[in-house]
Amino acid sequence: MHDKKLREIEKIADTIKGLATPGMKLKALIDAVKQQHPQATKKEIARAAFLSVILASDYDPDDTQALHDLAMDTRDEDQDQST
Repeated sequence: MHDKKLREIEKIADTIKGLATPGMKLKALIDAVKQQHPQATKKEIARAAFLSVILASDYDPDDTQALHDLAMDTRDEDQDQST
């Protein structure tokens, strides 16, 4: 089960990498990701965004910053909803 979940997060991370652009609104990206991964939760999208940051950090600092911002915004939004 854990391997299946990890593979799904990796697929979502690939989608995020292809869709994310600097300055993109969080909601727009989440909506775009959900079009390709309708079952994905915001928590899974946040995890995938962090994975994208980790994988991109050695290659493209600009992409890394944009992905980091997305991951943090998604995480912050999830925390706001749970309180």
